[in-house]
Parts: sequence; structure tokens; C-alpha cells
Amino acid sequence: MDKSCTLSVIVPFHNADSTIEKCVYSIIKQMPSCSELILIDDHSSDNSWKICQTFSKRYARIFVYQNEEIGVSSARNLGISMAIGKWITFVDADDYIYQNYFSSIIKSVSNNCDFLLFSYDEWPKNRQDQKLREVKLRLLHKEELYNLVFQSKTVQGYVWDKVFKKKIIEEYQLRFNPKLSMNEDLVFCFEYMLHAKSVWFLDKRLYCYVKHGTGATSGQLTNEATMVKKSFTYMRQLQTICYSLSDRYMTVAYTYMNFFLLKKVINKGYDNLDSVKDLQSNIDKIRWNYFGDFNIEVKCLFILYHLIPRRAQLGIYVLLKHFRKKSHN
Repeated sequence: MDKSCTLSVIVPFHNADSTIEKCVYSIIKQMPSCSELILIDDHSSDNSWKICQTFSKRYARIFVYQNEEIGVSSARNLGISMAIGKWITFVDADDYIYQNYFSSIIKSVSNNCDFLLFSYDEWPKNRQDQKLREVKLRLLHKEELYNLVFQSKTVQGYVWDKVFKKKIIEEYQLRFNPKLSMNEDLVFCFEYMLHAKSVWFLDKRLYCYVKHGTGATSGQLTNEATMVKKSFTYMRQLQTICYSLSDRYMTVAYTYMNFFLLKKVINKGYDNLDSVKDLQSNIDKIRWNYFGDFNIEVKCLFILYHLIPRRAQLGIYVLLKHFRKKSHN
């Protein structure tokens, strides 16, 4: 490994020619000599590959590779394999980073750190003036880490608001699961958390998450039903994968995911009722003694869910689906 490279930034992209330039420019305009940018093409059919090749020819520390497999997980795995930095982080091709991203990260990981988490903005929802906020770097206890990843909207289970030590990734052979098309970030973070001893949180917004329906993280899904089914498999294995994590936080996170998917199923109006029944079965197993840990929205959903009989829920879903189809015709 090249000891001069401190940080590797991995950007997978799929048909992102409308966003990739802004993303890359936000990185290269502040990228120090001790870092590298790895761009992974995930079978793009637009001009993304040509755009990234141009960047690679112009800048010595930008490297472009084509992913032989399909999916954002395998693209990220290829990036990990090619990275030479002591630290690894990720950026999505439709997002961008703020000023002082590199300097803040490199300074923070020098504090005997195994795992760094930082804050982000969600555009256009919650951009805020960074100057009004006091920036703090602090060591996290495990309960604080669980809260930030499972409950708090400050961090959550993404990989682009975290920095991972490559030594730990390689020592424990950690990789993204290519069979998952939802929550692949969470699974990777969960497994990494089991091996990280010194975890720090930088309360500074370094990243802007642009919310829309295109880009590497959403372009690989064949359909929404597949996403739901695969995420069920992940959730059923949750306690097994994260055997040492707090049961309370795991249950709260599990509840959030089920209600999130239930809302998604209702909004999309899937033809197969099995998705709704599976979610009902999952939520039925969640005990009331975790109720106090839910946020206001989930508390309301949890109460409403238990007030409406199961068959009535299915009937309401079928009616909503019928009227939605009728309105589209």
C-alpha cells in the first residue's frame, strides 16, 4: 500500500451524466495530494463513462474502472479492492461534498480513530447555515453509536457520511452484499461496527445528499417489489448478523424499516398482497415495551396499526390500489 495516500473516495455511477460533473468537481477542487478519487462505472449507457475518462486523463489522482458485475454493491466492492488509501469513504454520483470535507476528515481520523461519522444535509429539505453551528468532534460510546445509526436523522445507516479504516475492512474481509438492493449500506455498516473500537462523531455537515429518483443507489433496482422482498430477507437476518448490538436499538430500527416499507407498498400499489402480509407479520412480532423508544410518527402508526383489524387493513389496501389504478386510466 502506498503510505502517502491517506483517503480513498469511491464514487460508483450508473447513467449519471447529468450529475457526475458537479459531484466530481466538488471533490477535485479541494482534493489534497494525499488522497485519490476512484470512479466506478456500473454499466452506464449514457455519457457518464466518457465524462469520467476525461477527468481521469486530466487529473493524476483520479482513476476510472468499469464494473464487470451489476449493481452498486459490486461497484463499491471493486472500489474497495482498488483503493490504496488508509481510509475509505464513499460519495454517490448524484450528491456532492462541501468545502473543508477533506481537511475535516483527515484531521479527525488522526485521533486514534477506527470509525468516523459526520453530519450531512438533505437537499432541498434541510440545508442550514453551517456558520451558526458549533462544530464538535467527540468520542462515541456504543449506545450513542447505535442511536446515531439506528434512530437519529443526523447520521443514519448510509456509507457516504462515514469513513472506514481499510485495515479493518481487509482484516475481516468486509464487503457489500450484492444480493441486497436495499439496506446494503446498513449491513456493511453493521458488520464494520462489530470490529471498530474507537468511534468518533464530527458534528459538521460535510456532505449534501440530493434526493431524487436517479443515480447509482436507485438505478439498479428492477422493480420496487424486488427491493421489498430482498430487504425482508435482510431484516430477518438482522439479529443474527448483529449479535452483539443492543436489542432495543435493533428492534426500533427494525420497526422503522417495516413501517417505511409498508408506506412504500401502499404508495406504489403492488399487485401482490404477499408484501403487505409479510409486513403485517413482521410488525405483529414487535412488542409494546419498545413503544417509548419510537419517534412520534412511528408511535402514531403503531397505534393506528393495532387499532385496525388485519383483514380491514388488507381491504383498505385493495381499495386504495383499485382507485389508484382507476385514476391512472
